[in-house]
Amino acid sequence: MQHSCLYIMVRRTWDAVVVGGGVVGCAVLRELTVRRGWRCLLVERQPHLVAGASAGNTGIACTASDVATGTVEHACLSEGARLNLPAWTELNVPHRPTGSMYAAFDADGLSRLEAELEMRRARGDPDAALLTAAEARAREPALAPSVLGALLVAGEVTVDPWLAPIAYARHAHENGATIQRGREVAAAAWEGGVYVWRSALGVVACGPTAEPVREVEMPPREEARPEVRAALLDAACAAVPQLREAGVAGSYSGLRPGCDLSADYQIGRAEGSSWVTVGAIRSTGLTGALGIARRAAALCDEAVVFGADEAGFGPHLVTHPLTAAGLDAQLAGMLRGTAL
Repeated sequence: MQHSCLYIMVRRTWDAVVVGGGVVGCAVLRELTVRRGWRCLLVERQPHLVAGASAGNTGIACTASDVATGTVEHACLSEGARLNLPAWTELNVPHRPTGSMYAAFDADGLSRLEAELEMRRARGDPDAALLTAAEARAREPALAPSVLGALLVAGEVTVDPWLAPIAYARHAHENGATIQRGREVAAAAWEGGVYVWRSALGVVACGPTAEPVREVEMPPREEARPEVRAALLDAACAAVPQLREAGVAGSYSGLRPGCDLSADYQIGRAEGSSWVTVGAIRSTGLTGALGIARRAAALCDEAVVFGADEAGFGPHLVTHPLTAAGLDAQLAGMLRGTAL
């Protein structure tokens, strides 16, 4: 086997499938295809793109000060404001950075605009400003003479609401994306992949199955079902045919710890406690172990240190089957060499 790590994609044609061809779907398709280089498919139920909610928007690109800070929406709007104008210019999408005026025609309206100005400035828009009636009419002579003033939101932009998403979709298509219209997604299932790899100690392995188990003991008592083992072997041999000639030495199962409350690692220390909790470390733990250790160590620095460390490390049982198999093979080779 020449590859140190080989990933077999099982019936997987796309890196991502985008469901829905509105402005967001088209933008996501472009991001993944053009900027990430992924193989992507967009599926739209209607016979045409931009036929749903995106077919009725105003074509006014607002600013992040429209929404409360600290939200995902605010973060997305801020990033969009940074990216929109360069993208629309690059893709020849008609747009006009004219800004917007919110006009007041009575004292109550003018009072509301003053409150709106305070709120927008609090949300980080330094360019928002109140205009006098004369300033407002100078910017837009067609305003009614009864105007008392206006709020100028300089960062707002008008853009063609159909050409923008169509340009996103075309840009993605030119870079290899596939778009299927008139196709409704009734159900979806993720087809996983199978790894075939040679361990650091030379054992060839394949997996995983991601089969659910009913227990939380390690190692699990349940053995992999014969049909699961056969499917793994078929997938491995499809990529590396010579594995058919090798026997199966054994199988093992592992657990992926998680947390019902969050998909994230749970690393923390309760206030006033010396206990640092490191939990819910899922399958990425091997990769992140040194970073996890550094974070936990920083929390330990803040904790009250108690107790004494052991003087010696001592012997330890090899608990991982791959390591055990590799060490057994190496030991057997050394013994054979000694016998010769």
